[in-house]
Amino acid sequence: METLVGELQRRGAGSFRNLYPHPFLVVVYTPPKELDEEEHRTRKASLSAYAPRGGRLSGMRAIPLVKTSRNVFFSKITVGRATNNDVIIRAQVISKAHATFILDDGDVVKLMDLGSANGTMVNGKKLRKREMVPVGNGDTITLWRFVFEYHEQDAFVRLLGGLSSGVSR
Repeated sequence: METLVGELQRRGAGSFRNLYPHPFLVVVYTPPKELDEEEHRTRKASLSAYAPRGGRLSGMRAIPLVKTSRNVFFSKITVGRATNNDVIIRAQVISKAHATFILDDGDVVKLMDLGSANGTMVNGKKLRKREMVPVGNGDTITLWRFVFEYHEQDAFVRLLGGLSSGVSR
């Protein structure tokens, strides 16, 4: 995130928007590698039980939601552990093809679970297999125990602008 904040400071908002015209997933929570699925199941704890130490912004990362040449689907941004996804999450609990973002007519972005073994949620609501729901700015997206916030371009620029006070030039 510091790199993106620095780029926003150097280029200014207009130029930054031209360079990054897409939404971002801001990583809110990544489960510890040593904590496996069985341990999550037996604890039956909420995500807050595994919240990272420190402030919400410490160690914050962002993932651009963009098409790559790895993905053969023209109108979809795929998420999963396989290397042919646009967004790759390297964890065995994430399905090879876990979910997909689809740009609908009218620039509405929708998220669909692809029948993942460990589930996809939007704002705490678990999606059924092949269920497609619209996502909007600030929505929380959970893939198994990985938690992200969806940020449209303008909101992401505002978020970075708010972080810029903590980054030296």
